[in-house]
Amino acid sequence: MRLRVALFPYLPDAQYDHFKSLNDSLVARFERAHPEVQLILRPKDSANFYDPGQLNRWLTSDSGYDIVEADAEILGDLVAAKAIRPWPSGKDTMDWHPAARRAVRIDGVQYGIPHWLCAFILFSRDRGITRAQTAAELVHNLDGLANGPRPRLAGDLNGKWQLSSIYLDSWLETYGPSQFDKAVAPPLDSTVVQQVVQLARECRVGTSNPCLTTWHDTDLAQFAFGRGETAALVDYSEALWRVITLDTAARHSMSLEVAPLGAGRRPALFVDVFVRRSECSGPCEQAAESFVRFMDTPETQSFIIMSEDGRRGVPRYLLPATLSAYETPSVRGDAFYRTLSSEIRDGYSFPNAGLSATGDTIKQLLVKAINGT
Repeated sequence: MRLRVALFPYLPDAQYDHFKSLNDSLVARFERAHPEVQLILRPKDSANFYDPGQLNRWLTSDSGYDIVEADAEILGDLVAAKAIRPWPSGKDTMDWHPAARRAVRIDGVQYGIPHWLCAFILFSRDRGITRAQTAAELVHNLDGLANGPRPRLAGDLNGKWQLSSIYLDSWLETYGPSQFDKAVAPPLDSTVVQQVVQLARECRVGTSNPCLTTWHDTDLAQFAFGRGETAALVDYSEALWRVITLDTAARHSMSLEVAPLGAGRRPALFVDVFVRRSECSGPCEQAAESFVRFMDTPETQSFIIMSEDGRRGVPRYLLPATLSAYETPSVRGDAFYRTLSSEIRDGYSFPNAGLSATGDTIKQLLVKAINGT
């Protein structure tokens, strides 16, 4: 039985080999445990995993994939297109972060198996900055710094749905989870817009804002912060891998917290989930269930996040969606992971439907507000 899988590609290439050692290791470890299955992993490249149309084609074409790892924000699109089939509910769901349990279900049906979590994290070498509990406190702390020709804050506000997701995170922190699913639709809330605008303007230098222009992807913002060119960075947890590779002293000097983007401290969490094509039944279904169980074991999770594929190095600092992964010795022994697991404990999942239709509109409205136009 051949099982074709497209894994989410947006993680640190810790061995600088285009993920060859990671993919080879995963295939070898899985096939050792399941010799009846030939695992074929899609090479990780720049294909758009946030394009529901692209994922729909992969899941429905004969040359596509049996399993695709997708962001749960587009789960509703795949369900509506009838491209995926439900997974059987299992007892192991209690090992999932509560946000993951919520994200994989639509109308009470479980369509995904969670793999990774993701949250907006605030990084700084100044512990005074990361003591902020609200967006207003963070802006106040940053305003107290002299920035000269450089921005105080680095981040990518120009990525796919990046700015709209920051808006939603700010909304959740301000108003709580009640009615959160409806926040994806304009009109925008003026209080939340003002919080996002004030934070985004901390990226400004004169009349330019590199968070909206120069840093058009997250790596460039990470490089700027890693080289000490900004006081703080808002990014995902895995950005810590690059920062430490650029500045080894960051292992000891770095402070971090869930980014305070609103008026509270309950962050929104992205959830990456495994979905399977509608036609994956019989032997394919059995192989698919074996694969997702393998990927979510604490041993496999630890292997990936601690960069054990090939030479050991800096952890990837990905956030597992399974709680047991944080209890493995290598993960539990890492101080940053202890902080991260505590910071996301009360996180709530982003809506799993609607953003693909409104995300660009929300972004454009916010850009106009940030630029004062």
